[in-house]
Order: sequence, then C-alpha cells, then structure tokens
Amino acid sequence: MRQLETDTAPATPPAVSVIVPTRLGSTWLTQCLASLVDQDLTDPYEIVVVQYGPDDGTGAAVADLEHGAGPARLRHLRTDSPTRAAAKNAGLAETVGPYVVFVHDEDRVSHSFLSAVLRVAEPDGRVVVPLRVPDPGDRAADLRGPATRRLLAHAGRVVSPGRVAAGLAPAVGIAFARQQLTAIPYDADLVIGEDPVLLARLLAEPSVRCAIPPADAGAVYYRAERRNPRLPSVEAGRLLDGAGRLAGLPLPADLEPLRRHLLAAATAEVNRYLQTHTDDHAAVIEQRRRRDLVDVIDLRQLNHRVARDLAVLYTAPPHVDTSANVAARRVLTRKRIVDVVSTDMSGRLTTDPSSDTIWAEYVDRQIVLDARPADIWWPGVAEFCHKGLAAIDAQERSKGPYRSVYSRAMHPTSHFLAAWLKLRRPELTWYAEFSDPMRHTVQGEERPSSGQQDHVIMTDLRAGLRNAGFAEPKSDNLFTWLETITYAIADEITFTNENQRGFMLDRFPDEALRARAAAHSVVSHHPVPAPRLYRTVTSSYELPNDKVNLAYFGVFYATRGLTEVWQALRRLPRDARRAIVLHVFTSKPDVLTAELADGGLADVVRANPYVSYLEYLNLASRMDVLIVNDARTIGIHDRNPYLPSKWSDYAGSGTAVWGIVESGSVLSGQRLDHRSELGDVDGALRVLADLARPPQRSPITPPSGD
Repeated sequence: MRQLETDTAPATPPAVSVIVPTRLGSTWLTQCLASLVDQDLTDPYEIVVVQYGPDDGTGAAVADLEHGAGPARLRHLRTDSPTRAAAKNAGLAETVGPYVVFVHDEDRVSHSFLSAVLRVAEPDGRVVVPLRVPDPGDRAADLRGPATRRLLAHAGRVVSPGRVAAGLAPAVGIAFARQQLTAIPYDADLVIGEDPVLLARLLAEPSVRCAIPPADAGAVYYRAERRNPRLPSVEAGRLLDGAGRLAGLPLPADLEPLRRHLLAAATAEVNRYLQTHTDDHAAVIEQRRRRDLVDVIDLRQLNHRVARDLAVLYTAPPHVDTSANVAARRVLTRKRIVDVVSTDMSGRLTTDPSSDTIWAEYVDRQIVLDARPADIWWPGVAEFCHKGLAAIDAQERSKGPYRSVYSRAMHPTSHFLAAWLKLRRPELTWYAEFSDPMRHTVQGEERPSSGQQDHVIMTDLRAGLRNAGFAEPKSDNLFTWLETITYAIADEITFTNENQRGFMLDRFPDEALRARAAAHSVVSHHPVPAPRLYRTVTSSYELPNDKVNLAYFGVFYATRGLTEVWQALRRLPRDARRAIVLHVFTSKPDVLTAELADGGLADVVRANPYVSYLEYLNLASRMDVLIVNDARTIGIHDRNPYLPSKWSDYAGSGTAVWGIVESGSVLSGQRLDHRSELGDVDGALRVLADLARPPQRSPITPPSGD
C-alpha cells in the first residue's frame, strides 16, 4: 500500500505540473530545482518532488527554495514506491496541472523552458519535445548532436513521431497532456528504462503528434553528462525488463526507427547502472542471451566505461595468434569485464575479425599501442611498458582505479607491464598465466634475449624484489627476469598443466621463489570454448557423407607433425583407404599438396588453408574424428610440459578425438576416443583400420547450450 506525505493541493490549478522523482539526490537536487524555479513563466505552476528512498535531506533542500519561488509552488512528497517508475505514477496521482513534465533530479532546464513548452502545447493529442542536450555547465546549449539537429530541422512544426525518432530519446523533459498519462501510465515494476517504454506505447497511438518549439524559444533540457542511477542493488535480470518490453511492443513500420533509438536510451540506462554496479555485468550479459536480446542491446554501448579490471595482452584478437585466442577465452571464462592493453601487430600477423566474438561480451575498451617487436628484445619490452602504463594512467584518471590485472605470457612483455603496474599499485590483484615454459625452448635450450634493459623499469623491479624479500637474478636474461618477478609478486600464477608447473618450478634456481610461486599457483587447462561459439558460423566446406572424415588443424613443426599418420595411410589396405579422408587445415597448403602428391596420398588427404576461428570450431563439430598430437620431448625433457591448446577446442566440439601421445604427457591422461603413441606407425595403422571398418561413426550432434 502506497503511503504518501503531502501538503494541501493548490487552490488555483497550475498551468503545468513538473514532477521530479529523487532517490538520495539531495546533493544535486538543489541545482535542478533552482532552474525550475528560475522560469520566465508568469502563470502559476507546480514543482512536485517525489522522494522514494531514504531520508537524505531532500525535504530541507525543497524548503530552502519554497520562499521567493514566484509563481512556482514547490511540494515535497514522500512515498514507499520501490522504483522510480512507481514514484512517477505516485507523483502524477497527486498533481492537477493539465500538462505534465518529468525532470530527473540531476538535470536542469533553461530559463524559458516552461513558457516555450506551453506556447505550443494543445489538448489535441500532441506531446511537446524540447531540445535535449548534454549539460555544458553553463547556459549555452550545445546544439551539435545529431538528435538535436534532427529536432531543429522541424523546429516550430507539429510532425509525426517517425519524423523525429532520433530526437525523442532519451524520453525526459517531454510535456504530456494529463489524459495521455492517465491512459498509459508508467510500468511501475521497471527499475530502469521506464521512460522509453512509456514513450513507445504513447507514440504508437495513431492520434499522437510531436510539437517542436521554435529554435529561438529557449526550450532546452540539460542532461547531466554522468548520471549515477542511485539505485540499490537489484536482481540483474530485471535491468533488461525495459529493453525486453520495447523489443516486443507492436509498433507500426514508420516507428521502427523510434524503437531503435528508444532501445539505445534503455541500454544507456542499464549502462549507467553497471558503471556503479560492475559485478552485475556478467548476469546482465547472461540475460541478454537468454532473452534473445543479442541483436537488440548493443554491446559497445552496454559495456562503455563499465570495466574495473584490466587485461594486458601483448597480442590480442583480432590478430591470429594461439595465445591471444586462449587469453580471450580466459577472459570469457572469468566473466569479468576488462579493458585490454595490446599492441598493433599489423604487418606481423594476419587478422581474424571472428575471433573478437570470443570475448566481445566482456571487453569494454581495447587500447592498441604502437610498439616495436618485443619477443626477446629488452628495448621493445620497455617501449610497450612505458606506453602501456601511460595509457592505463589515463584510463584510471578518467574512470577510477582498476581492481585487478590479468596477463598471459607466451609473449613476455605482457607480464612485465603487469608487474610494473602491480609494483606501482600494490593493492591491485595480479593474475599471471604462463602458456608454456618461458626460460627454456621446446628443445630444452635456454631462451636468449638481447638489448639493453630500461633503467626506470629495472629500478622499480629491483626495488620490488627487495621489498618482497627476494634476491635479484645474476643474469640480465629477459626470460629469467620474467619468471623471477612473476614468482615474487603475482597474486595468482596459472599454469596450463601440472607437468608445466613442475618443469618450470623445478628448474628455477631460487628455492625461496620456487616455494612462493608454488604457494600462489593454480593449474588450469586452456578454457573450452562456449558451446554457442561452435554454432555461430556455419562452414560451407563440403564433407563427403560416404567417408569417415578426419581432420587436423595446425602448423607442422620439427617437434610436432603427422609422420605416423602419413606412413600408416600408405600401408592401409585399399578398401579401408577408400573409406577415409583426412582434411588438413594448415598455413602452407600448397606445399603440403605437393608433398602429398609425391608421397602418393593425394587421394586420401585434402590440404586446405586456415579458416577463421569460428569456422574452425564449426568444422570441428562436424567432423567424425579430430587428430591432436603431442610435441616430441623424449630425450629432451624428463616430462612433457606441453598441452596442445587445440585439445580444449576439440574437447568442446562433441566430436571423437584421436590423440597421438607421448607417454606420461598431460594429453595422454585425457579421455581420448582413439589413441596411439608418437612414432608408433603400427598403432596409427590400427586406429585407421578401426575407423574405416563399418559401421561408421554416427552423425555428430553439435554442442548445445550457451
């Protein structure tokens, strides 16, 4: 039951009623009310402040302006309405003016606002739409925005809503006839986005027209640049109720542009909420998908300025890079929206725009630096770090400090920037991930580095090690310093498999640092792609229905190839060979095609160029068998520290996997549908013969779910 505190309604009906809903807004309410009192309107009018939250001194702010308000009569109402929409309805029920204008408590209006609006108001089913502009902090209106220009093009005229759709959002400052709002009140249960929903419903009425005051009338509504919704934490799913209702409203075709603009206004309201309730972002993203609002709510607008966490990734999507793809999946799996600092790899790597889809839901801004190559070169590391730190500082000055930073190294530069930031901001939580052993190559040799160290950065790194109680390395090797500083100060260190952790820590010379790293470490395999990513792109690549379709995706290295498979295919009986086709997607298909022809395998192996990441996932889900093989480390390492990243892609595909494994490797311990050993041609031949034997594998069902 609504409880409302009010004084007596005015004896003389006001020309217009202005309703100002407020919750914890006493700090900025005074400026709003001052602009409403300072009007050149001579007829009586009322300003009704509806307070729907805790007592924060709003009543005192209203009382300070009551005297000397001229023709304006201020009223202060208190209600237990739970939402701003319900508060607006409560205020409407307590006002008597023939026209009603809703003004948000952080906004203000021009000196001639009400008089200009009333001059064109008529009880003929029209609404009066003033100019709505960002508040410049003074009385000069900024009329350069596209929505404002659209309204100015029709200034002084009465037009259909479709003609000025771009100028109708956001739906504040509009003057309504009271009977219009009586017939179509606000949806009281909406916590956000009530204005766009009401406006869409009202303007869908055939008789409604929009009156635009003349350009020189002075009807300007100033919107606060940065709004704080001041809403209590709510169930995140309710934040999209307004957008969902807008998307489902039946509107005539000529108002579809209006729907788009109002949806943008509703999304902006959700975005403003998320800027102060960042931890609700993941739930909103989930609801966006579940409610089928992916094409309705623009991600860039929804995510704008929401991130309070950071990802430092020297290489990031859309550049084609395995480590970048894994990092993007890690961001998606963590479900924490981030700003990204990366480098421009144009000219060094190709791009795959589809890879952005992996993490688009959880990226706010991607800051791409222009920096020189830095894989093993100290000056390149320093350049990326200096430019990256300057960019991060600028972001924090604009939106506040970050809470955490995630970095992933195959590229060492990512960890150096994250470490430098952590040393300057100790309260920041640093999540560091190693994709592979860093100090040692796959051949077991120490990885070299070159160039001179940066004095500023190294001074901070040395001080950081001393403060943490550890000695600095005697070597100036970049990769030794990389592991040292990460082990010393990272809050959480992720290794992608247990063998990798053991390999890296056992070979590290500082026992104290080994212990500290082990205590702060976790093991987490490469994230499996979300099921929806396997269905996002449908490949047109043709697969023969009368054969068993095997696939291998990847580059051939000295330590990783398909030697056993090639030899086994040559030995496979002709009938079995006719039942199989191996599709290979690789970086140099022309070279492979020539080698296959020379080796007598052109009839059973098809060489293809790489496809985009999302097409690759779709193809993986359509094959009968996927081949993944270990790197060869026998005779080099006592344990295989590598887990092929494509294993996680295959694991989520729903397709059978044939693993060609090294004894004791992490891959050998996974649930594989088919298995043979590295170098074992007879074992590969047995797998191929078994696959070629009828009945063939039943059709694959692509993964379901989100």
